[in-house]
Amino acid sequence: MLSTTLLTAEVVYNGLGTPRANAAVVVQEVGDLATVIAVDSLEAARARFPTARERPVGFAITPPPVNAHTHLDLTTMPYRPSSYPDFITGVIEHTRAGRRSLAAARQGIGELLDGGTRVVGDIVTR
Repeated sequence: MLSTTLLTAEVVYNGLGTPRANAAVVVQEVGDLATVIAVDSLEAARARFPTARERPVGFAITPPPVNAHTHLDLTTMPYRPSSYPDFITGVIEHTRAGRRSLAAARQGIGELLDGGTRVVGDIVTR
């Protein structure tokens, strides 16, 4: 069965620009499959989908965080505030010590997931 729901909030971020005040995310459900079909002002969503049920979901709706440039294999490298050349020297030392590893990457993935990140662009050496 097809159903349409307006998820409403005071602020809606679609990830593509300025947040919208008093907006809705329109979700269409067929069985267990739910698809976002629109993000619009609440007024426009109501006009476009007049039979949709409304479900307030809190203050804000936002896409999950994205980390577009990670080096997960460097997760275990200690943080040292310094200049960029000193940072690169630290990366080389960390690499030569054999600490860039799959285990470090797995730890990094866990930390990202725990923090709510759901999209990652990883830069890897191997």
